[in-house]
Amino acid sequence: AEGNKLFFGASVGSPDPNSDEYVPIDVTIDNQGRLHITDAVELDTGSDQVQPAKPKTEDEMAEEEGM
Repeated sequence: AEGNKLFFGASVGSPDPNSDEYVPIDVTIDNQGRLHITDAVELDTGSDQVQPAKPKTEDEMAEEEGM
């Protein structure tokens, strides 16, 4: 909670029980009951993941894909 808003992290997944595909989302509810849903920019996974120093450029991403 911050100010007059509540913040939640959630995910929407495939109904297939054999699938692990999901889309992380951020849900915000204000004191008027307004709901705001956005794609999650950062996953709340704690410190076990290394955060990149800077976003990768398109050239860097293409090199990783072998282009």
